[in-house]
Formats: sequence, C-alpha cells, structure tokens
Amino acid sequence: MTAGIINSGLSGLFSNQVQLETAGHNLANATVDGYHRQRVVLATQESLPRGGFFVGRGVDVQTVERVVDRFIEAQVQEAKSEEAYLDILQQQVNQIASLLQDGGEALTSSMQAFFGGFTQLAGAPTSQPQRQLILSTGSALAGAFGTMQRRLDIIRDSLDNGLSSAITQLDDAATNLARINVLIVEQGQTSTTGASPDLLDSRDRLIARIGTLINTSTLIRSDGTASVQIADGRTLVEGGRAARVSAQPSETSPSDLTLYLEIGGVTTRITESKVTRGTLGGLFEMRRETLEYTEAQMGRLALSVAAEVNELHKSGFDLQGDAGTDIFLFDENQANNTAETILSQSGLFSNATTYSETAGRRVQSSTQNEGTAQIRYSIPVDPIVSDGTQLNNVRQVTGDSYSIVYRDDGDGTVNVGDFTVTTLAAGREVQLSAASFTAGPGNGGRLDFEGIRLLIDDVTRLQPADAFEVRPTAGFAGLMKLGISDPRDIAAAQDLVGGAVRPGDGRNAQALADLQRAGRIGSTDTNDASTFTEAFSEIAGTVGVQAESAKLRGNAQTALVRQLTDQQQSLSGVNLDEEAASLLRFQQAYQASAKLIAIAGTLLQSILEI
Repeated sequence: MTAGIINSGLSGLFSNQVQLETAGHNLANATVDGYHRQRVVLATQESLPRGGFFVGRGVDVQTVERVVDRFIEAQVQEAKSEEAYLDILQQQVNQIASLLQDGGEALTSSMQAFFGGFTQLAGAPTSQPQRQLILSTGSALAGAFGTMQRRLDIIRDSLDNGLSSAITQLDDAATNLARINVLIVEQGQTSTTGASPDLLDSRDRLIARIGTLINTSTLIRSDGTASVQIADGRTLVEGGRAARVSAQPSETSPSDLTLYLEIGGVTTRITESKVTRGTLGGLFEMRRETLEYTEAQMGRLALSVAAEVNELHKSGFDLQGDAGTDIFLFDENQANNTAETILSQSGLFSNATTYSETAGRRVQSSTQNEGTAQIRYSIPVDPIVSDGTQLNNVRQVTGDSYSIVYRDDGDGTVNVGDFTVTTLAAGREVQLSAASFTAGPGNGGRLDFEGIRLLIDDVTRLQPADAFEVRPTAGFAGLMKLGISDPRDIAAAQDLVGGAVRPGDGRNAQALADLQRAGRIGSTDTNDASTFTEAFSEIAGTVGVQAESAKLRGNAQTALVRQLTDQQQSLSGVNLDEEAASLLRFQQAYQASAKLIAIAGTLLQSILEI
C-alpha cells in the first residue's frame, strides 16, 4: 500500500518539478524573438488491480513540446517575407524619388535659365554679356545632368553593396540551417521524443531569416529537418547539405551583380524575375524597374536636349558668319564609355571602331557566347532616309534597354530574320523590317531599330544563341558637357547677307529659345511629343508613383504582419500572468506530492511498529 502512495508522490514530485522548470524557462525566454511557449505533456500511469478494482500509480512525463501551429507559422513567415521585400523596395525607390525632387529643381531651373538666355540674346544678338550668359547657363545645365547621374551612381553602388550583404547573409543562414538539421537528427537518435523544442526554435528562426531575404518553399520532414527551396524551385538546404550562394557578375550583364547557386560543383544563375519576395526581391526589382529606368530616361532627356539644340544651332550663323557647331558634346573619353560612339552624324562604319569587348555598362556581351563577334552602337543625330522610310531620328529613341539574340535561320546568310530584339524591362519584341539590317564593309553588319544603330564587327563570328545587351542611353546624363567656349561662336543669326550676318538678326536664338516649349521627346510627331520639362515631369511622376505604391503596399503589409503575429503570439507566445499563476499551482502541487511521500513514510513507520 505504501509503495503505491510513494510512487504517486515521487511521480508527482518529478512531473511538477519538470513543469516548474518549463514555466521558468518560458518566463526567461519571454522576450526572445522566435521563441515558442513550451508545455509538459503528462500521461496517467497504468493502474494496478487491487482486489476487484484498480488503484492508480501516479503520472508519467511524456515530453516537453512547443505550442505551435504550422499553418499560422507559414502565414507569418510568408507575410514577413513580403514585408521585407516592400520595406527595402520603399527605402530604395524613395532615394531616387527624393533625388528627382531635389535635383529636379536644379535641373529644371537650369533648363529655364539656358533657354531664357537665348530669349535675351534674340533681343541683343551681338551682346557679349548675353552670349557669355549662354555659355554659363549651358555649363550649369550640363553640370545639373552630371550631378544627377553621379547621385544615381552612388545609389547603384549602395544597391550592389546591399545585394552582396544580403546574399552573404543568405549563405550564412543556409549553412547554419544545414548544421541545425544535423543536430536535429543526432538528438532524434538519442531521444524517444525527437529534438529539443529549443533546437526546433533555432531551426524555425533560420527558416524565417531565409524567408526575409528571398522567397522560399519549406518542407518539414518527419525527422524534424527542414528542406528549403528558393525562388525558381532549386534546393537551398536539404538535410545536412546547403548549396552555396554567392554574388557574382551576371553572365548576360557582367556589370551587374546577381545571385548564383552552386550545387554539386555546378554554379548556375537564379533568374532575377523569379526572386519575388524578401530583401533580394526588393533590391532586384528596384534596380530593374526604377534605377535602370531613371538612368535610361535621364540619359534620353540629356540626349534629346543636346541633339535638338545642336541641330538647330548648326542651322544658324555666328558673329563671324560661320555655321554653328555643336553646343553640347558627350565625353567619349570617360572610363565607362570607351567603346561607343554615342552621337554620330552618319552612323557609318569606321575602321577605327572599338567594340563590346572593352565596352562599359551600355554594351555587354554574354559570357556564355560561343561566338567572338563584337558590337558597338551609335545614335545618329540626323534622319537617314532609306526606301522612303525615315530611320534613326533621335526622337525615335525610347530610353529602353535591349537584349539582342542571334538565331541562325539556316539559310546560309546573315539577315534581319536571324536577330531577335526585345526590351529588357517589359520583354517587348521590337519589330524589325527588311531595311533594318544592312551588310557593311567586309563581314560587318548594321542593325537599325528605334533610333539605335548597332554595328557588328564580323557577322561570320556570330554563333547561334549569342546574346548582347545594349543600354543605349544609360549614363548619358553624366557625359554631357559644353562643346564651345568662345561666346562669338554662338549662332544667333538665321541667315547671311553677302556672306555676313545681318545686324540685329537674332532669329536663330529665338528659335532655340522656343525649343523649351516645343514637343521633342516621345514621338516624331511634334504634336504628340513632350517638351523637355514635361519629359522630366513624366520621369519624376513615374518614380513618384512607384514610391507611393510601395509605401501603401508596405503599410498594408505591416498591418497584416501585425495581425498574424498577434494571432501567432496568442497561441505560441509567453503570457507572463499565465506563467506566474502556473508557477504557484505547480509549487503547491510539488509541496502536496512531497507531503504525500511524508505521509507514506509515517504509515510505513506505523506498520513497522506493530
């Protein structure tokens, strides 16, 4: 009889001790991120027959388990991944939106001052101070474009650093998760109830960390280990093995860092468009949709201003009776522009041409190309008419970036049908006509589309699937500079009389002033085209809409994360009041079990004394 009482008391002591330890553990970890409340699972010991009835023998501690709902956990992790994506997207896009707002004031005021100077010069075409004002304001305008580009370059460098950091964190988290998987298996082999709740919490924290960096799909195996697939479905972690992730130059755009995955010694690129959530998703989208758009469109604006001003200026005459020259130039000697002739009057082939092998970010050959052909590009300023079709007018330039892929159609010749041209951002296929391709000297070739002229050094060195990327106007804003330095070279007059400028002829200066209010961007039809100021407003407006959209979506997502987290914490979080009450209850139960053992001892002593 006393043995049964003692067994009940001892089992009660042990179970209540475990419950006290577990409640204390919960209280100690109440503020630890990712901690799940633990509870003791008890089971009644099998009763013993006693005559015609059964008598209980106490309680068994089955295990200590986490209070967790995998469905809610998956919802929280997915919501936090989306929140991380929107947070970084909003942060990064806001940088460009602020740049366009702050730098835009300097740029638009510089444009107004520059064209306003021509209005004043039109009234006093021989005035040296007014002519000097044109040079000063022109230099300020080129400087404003340059400042804008330099700040965009700083943002790009910061974005690359962010990508490198996030990919390094992803690699570390994957490696640690694989290590945790090994420990989970080891603990499972030495325990009848599997790995410890704290180790499972560590596993889930790493899964959540990976989810804040990239979109994932996670499967919890029956042994408690986690299998994680990322982005396009490739496995990042399986059991004790983790694929290595790294930031490397893209094979198609070697100047851009992107995400690579190494499995079994084979390294492959993760398609950026498949990375849709997490910090990496936000950074990739910002670069693709906002940064490259802004760079290209600002370059297009700088190109348009320069081309339109130069074209009209060259139709007039300066104080010496000479035809005007280019007011604006683009510095081709800068390091990132060594391989492109940007503005060309004819776009013809040249034996001195350099090609994509030494090109900067605007012309890139895929590192996977099997052929050795190289390309360069030009943007001819003057319209070229072929078969009655006007080609290569600068107003046709869209600001898009392009992928050019060579696909041999097998007819034995290189022609327009061998090329596929698509825009990088939207994937729009550019319609090429028979006149788009022209054979050049030797084995050269020329491909014309949307105001761009590609020059291929040797078409016989092209191989099927060879790919090139061209960002025709990217970085243009940083290359703009003043092309004249003598005030007398400003062509304010419209024509000559007897080989000399007529006194007071400022009609060309007035025509240049009127450019500010003329439609010149977005269409060859001036009635449908935008003015320079309108074009800048469209750029700023587009980025502003992106920033506002990211903000609204981010606020909504934060509210959703808060709601789901509250729901998760109501189940898995530590309630201090509840744990404090449990401590008192378990303490009293422990004391009662100890009292039961004491009573059993007294009873046993009484029996022995009989």
